[in-house]
Amino acid sequence: MNRFIAVATVLFLWTNSVCVLAVEVCTKTGPCSCTYSDKHIDFSSLASTTSEPKWKDTYDQFYNNRFSYNPCKPFTEGTCVNVAVCQLNNAGQYFECGSQESANFLLDQTSGLPAVEYSKTDGTGLTRYSRVLLNCITTEGDAIEIQGEGQTGHYGFKLNSKKCCAIAGGVTIEVSISVGSVLVIVFFVLLIVYLIAGIIFQKFVRKAEGKEILPNFSFWSGFPSLVRDGVFFIIRRSPGGKAGYSNI
Repeated sequence: MNRFIAVATVLFLWTNSVCVLAVEVCTKTGPCSCTYSDKHIDFSSLASTTSEPKWKDTYDQFYNNRFSYNPCKPFTEGTCVNVAVCQLNNAGQYFECGSQESANFLLDQTSGLPAVEYSKTDGTGLTRYSRVLLNCITTEGDAIEIQGEGQTGHYGFKLNSKKCCAIAGGVTIEVSISVGSVLVIVFFVLLIVYLIAGIIFQKFVRKAEGKEILPNFSFWSGFPSLVRDGVFFIIRRSPGGKAGYSNI
């Protein structure tokens, strides 16, 4: 009986782990867009076209605080500067609750909905997080539900819109790499090839043992000294160095 329970428990945990691994997270392609392997979400058209946020000074469900939110583009309100989310409490104080640059897409475990989370750290070191659930609806109209503050510094929102629906077709994410990065990669690849080939040659052709198995060991062991001597030579010959040319 105990063996049966143990096997059943293992199978249950394995099944759940497979289910968790099978859930695909939407990969960020911009502050208002993300992509799956075969579909993508883009709600950038919800951004306000003016300097005002799309939703301004909307009360949370408890009428304790008001929040302003604008997708994609930063806005400024009160002491909130270039933010995605701003809080205004009943005392008239403003708090920055997230920046556009910090936008991070994830899967909300409680609701099962995709979400975008913003964050912002204030001068006291407190980081505030604003999580916006992306709720796909089939009806017209865009609305924001403000759930308010749960844990300290954590704010919940739900964006209801057709723009939150995933559209067929993935989006290619272009990753640029600089010339310097390419050269560094090539250098280390050649270095690894050099070491592997050199060790094989030393070991099986020259029958070397110990530290002599390293290719050109005598040269590389003295290389730091050569570099040091070169640096001192340049310093001595520079205009500010102690040594110079002798007077005639």
